Amino acid sequence: MQEALLKRMLIFTCIFFVLGMGVTLYFASTKTIVIAEESDQTGGIRHSDIKRGDNLYFAREDTTKNELFIPLPEAVRADDIVIENRYAEHKLHLLVKGEYDNFYETHALSGNYAHIEEGVYWKEQGGVNLLLTLDRLLETEYVFSTGTLRLRLVEPRLTAQKTVVIDASHGGSDTGDEAHGIREKDVTLAVAEQVRKQFEKTDIRVILTRTDDSFLATKTRIMLANDLKADFFVSIEVATNPENEKVNGMQAFYNGTYFIPNVGGVELADLLEKGASASTGAKVNGIFAASDDKPVLKSTEVPAAVLEIGYISNAGEAQKLADPDYITRVAEGVAHAILDAYQLKEQGT
Repeated sequence: MQEALLKRMLIFTCIFFVLGMGVTLYFASTKTIVIAEESDQTGGIRHSDIKRGDNLYFAREDTTKNELFIPLPEAVRADDIVIENRYAEHKLHLLVKGEYDNFYETHALSGNYAHIEEGVYWKEQGGVNLLLTLDRLLETEYVFSTGTLRLRLVEPRLTAQKTVVIDASHGGSDTGDEAHGIREKDVTLAVAEQVRKQFEKTDIRVILTRTDDSFLATKTRIMLANDLKADFFVSIEVATNPENEKVNGMQAFYNGTYFIPNVGGVELADLLEKGASASTGAKVNGIFAASDDKPVLKSTEVPAAVLEIGYISNAGEAQKLADPDYITRVAEGVAHAILDAYQLKEQGT
């Protein structure tokens, strides 16, 4: 009987060992966070070349906290930190300006990192970059104090904060239309960046679907606007007509099957075309119900419109679309249209 009991104990021990290893491997596969030793917070062995840099180190998680504590060199001031929430990519990018090459080799992040899937850092001229990958789209709140940045990750706000999503169409391997040495993806990103600048000192928050030459699926662009419950979604595109290179001007598109009262896609499209045309002198071609070639409008649950800012196939307009001053004027027109849309919205409430 004693021999049978020993066998049972051995079997149960093996089962628990296998289950424990399975759980460990599962969590290791879903998170690439390096846990630092609590005694010195140095993280031990370095793991090099993971994605764009080295792994950030994390102290043992403290779930009683509702913040993530990011250590900073004592000399760093609030103005030395640049923070960008890449909403569509579920990534948070921080730039710490200064020569602190080895700081994050010996200092670990701490607190609650339940929503952090991965953390990496890399050094560039002028500073150290930290990139945190989040498990979903989240808003961020920060409190700076000497030596520490306290970060809170919260659900998208449902308050009255004004939010506009500007979509720079195409990107990455998807260059869009090309003619006369101009690529659509470059033009649309330039316009989107200028629109954001127009609102820097206002109470309107402008979020770009992309901030660099990267590709985002149409579904991702739509989900960003829907998840943020944006007031307006504006997608910037460039038109082309290779069969008739004389065609020029601007036009806008709306979702003809998804009606939003007060200021919806129709009103937004009309304001965008008129605003951009007035600021540039471009010809007005009208507004149209979107067809299948405008998939970004199909499932957008907020007031949305696509603005085509000119014909890249027209040599004259292509030249304008390559001119930074012209791009700025387009952005000014888009910004005025958005302000007019908010005014109409307030009048209708």
